[in-house]
Amino acid sequence: MLRRQVLKRLAAAMYTGCILMGYGCGTSAPTDSQKAPSLPRSDGSTPQSSSKLIELGWGTPSPTYVKAHIQEMEQLPFDGLVLDLKGNTGPADTRGHFSWNVWGAKALQASDYSETIDALQQIQFKRFTENFLRFNIAPGDIDWHDERFRTVLANAKLAAHLVRQCHLTGLFLDTEQYRGKAFHYPSQPHHQEHSFAEYQMQVRQRGREFIQALTAEGAALTVLLTWGYCYVFQAGKPLDTAHYGLLPAFLDGLLDGATPDTLIFDGWEGAYGYKTEQNFQQAYDNLRHRSLEWTGVQERFRRHYRASFGIWVDNGKVWDTQDFTRNYFTPTAFEQAVRLALNRTDRYVWIYSEKTRWWDGSMPSPYIEALTKARQPR
Repeated sequence: MLRRQVLKRLAAAMYTGCILMGYGCGTSAPTDSQKAPSLPRSDGSTPQSSSKLIELGWGTPSPTYVKAHIQEMEQLPFDGLVLDLKGNTGPADTRGHFSWNVWGAKALQASDYSETIDALQQIQFKRFTENFLRFNIAPGDIDWHDERFRTVLANAKLAAHLVRQCHLTGLFLDTEQYRGKAFHYPSQPHHQEHSFAEYQMQVRQRGREFIQALTAEGAALTVLLTWGYCYVFQAGKPLDTAHYGLLPAFLDGLLDGATPDTLIFDGWEGAYGYKTEQNFQQAYDNLRHRSLEWTGVQERFRRHYRASFGIWVDNGKVWDTQDFTRNYFTPTAFEQAVRLALNRTDRYVWIYSEKTRWWDGSMPSPYIEALTKARQPR
């Protein structure tokens, strides 16, 4: 349970910050038709008041926990969570989670996750209005030419249905290759039978089918990626040997099939350790402008592709809860990084963590206060 003394100290500051940024802490979640679009600045970026903070980490709790503790959790200065579904039976670790089994040969069933789905449906979100369901490229052991890829599409369709059923914002699509190497051409089972160009065509088609599965029910859906074009091309390696060489073709396919109201946010995990305005500005230019050189669907890119940032609060090998000067981000540096990200993103900044937890009382209060202050306009 969260430390109540920390929450009491922060409650007044949180309420003031919320009012300054134009929303009430006690309002119910807006419907799709009520959500105001982000209003871009003249340079194409978004004012901080429209930016949203999303939490994702090793300690992000299950929907069952969130249901029981949502009032306490919404005291912290986030706008939403990246959530996963735990199987009713099976391994207690990630092997039993929805997101770690979606990109494989097994078609998943909602009934296998019914307990956490029921909990997710019953959560009374008020302040957390921007929540995502996680979807990994895992186990990632299906060849793009394999007929069994239809199970990935079925799982995508199920995920999109759950997003709408549980009133979430969209899908957090983690494009990292944790197990199989879905985007690495030399690792494809049939790479000796098909040229790299043939694989690019097939992967683009699969990307188109994937986004069509997500939008089959018609309602608007947002996709937040961990990374996109920039990660691949900045490495400077030929695509046919690069670890993520097939990812651009997949992204082109997503854009090919995107409906008019679909938005795809490049979450740019590369910002994990950014500390300066120059870092964020250069990354934004790469994500929104230079990436136009790397996509094959420039007009659709302009229409549907947006920039966002990830920040890793306990980045680095050391996380000291007493001597903050030993940490990669001191509270002051963390506040600055989050403020800069909020000022530059098109909508989302997601805060990642591994060693520490936001929800069990282990996060030092100066870091919570830093997050709160970063949201308040100067």
